Amino acid sequence: MTGHNDNVEQILEHEERSRWRMIGWWFTGFLCFGAVIIFILHLGELEKFLEVIHNTRPQWLILAALVQALSYASATGVWYLVLKASGHPIRFRSLYPLSIAQLFAKQALPSSGLSGVFLVVKGLLNRHVPEPIGMGCMLAGTISYYIAYMLSVLISLAVLAFYHLLTLPLLIMALILCLVAVGVPAAILWLRTLGMHHRLPAFVTRWKPAKTILRLLAEAPMHILKNYPLLAKISLLQLSVYCIDSATLLIMLHAVGYVQPYPIVFASFVMAAVVGTVLPVPLGLGTFEGTCVTMLHLFKVPLEPALIAVLLLRGFTFWLPMIPGLWLARREIHHTLRNAPREIRNFS
Repeated sequence: MTGHNDNVEQILEHEERSRWRMIGWWFTGFLCFGAVIIFILHLGELEKFLEVIHNTRPQWLILAALVQALSYASATGVWYLVLKASGHPIRFRSLYPLSIAQLFAKQALPSSGLSGVFLVVKGLLNRHVPEPIGMGCMLAGTISYYIAYMLSVLISLAVLAFYHLLTLPLLIMALILCLVAVGVPAAILWLRTLGMHHRLPAFVTRWKPAKTILRLLAEAPMHILKNYPLLAKISLLQLSVYCIDSATLLIMLHAVGYVQPYPIVFASFVMAAVVGTVLPVPLGLGTFEGTCVTMLHLFKVPLEPALIAVLLLRGFTFWLPMIPGLWLARREIHHTLRNAPREIRNFS
């Protein structure tokens, strides 16, 4: 019988081989990104953009790099706590590279985030964690992620309402995201209960990873998902990722010589993330940058420093991690379990 590890690895390698789909995905994203940047540059003054770039203070960029390292530490802490609570503790430093590899898989492989999920499950298998525990870890991480996302959106809406900047389009997209934040955990729990004992629509089972996903869901231990104190802790860790990323944007604004209160920067970052998630643009390229610059401009930040700060932010949170992420992701995908016990190599 083919082991679950083989199923997970085959799905990851299938995503990696889908080159034309990946090229089209990235091309569309770059097209939107370029259009938005050109439009913003047209609205501003080129001389001011060049002046902002020239006066950027590099010492703030070093601080931003250190702060971003904390973001990956928070993401790693989620898996660390869940594995510890499940009786399969793993050293923190062993899990840390997985957070970078997962970011690459989620961004580079166009599979609605599933590649990131399977990559982490594969990475945990490589670290001798049984697959049901690994999937339970990812389910808990996914549920806590959407809880934190919804909390950050609600906080941002409160900030926008306080400054009288809450518009109907932003409210509608925020409500859509909140519905998703409630619906995804509910769907996970429903599928976990459904398992493999009920007949699903044909269009679901025809999707190649569907059977593997349902089997993994069915075998994921429920005691992890019912550990509410644990879910509260990891939800706070997930929320801290949004706080750290928005703090990075605050640092970038300092780097270009513009200071804003943190709640304003937090709300701008989160609402840009919401728009980038809700609108059907690959990777949020263009939609995130355009929304974030617009939000900062609504808070009286000039276009020129707002755009440079946002581009610096995306460089640190999106582009730079791609380089080590590619290497780490390929290492996890092609890693063999020669030293693992047989029941882990061929878990079924």
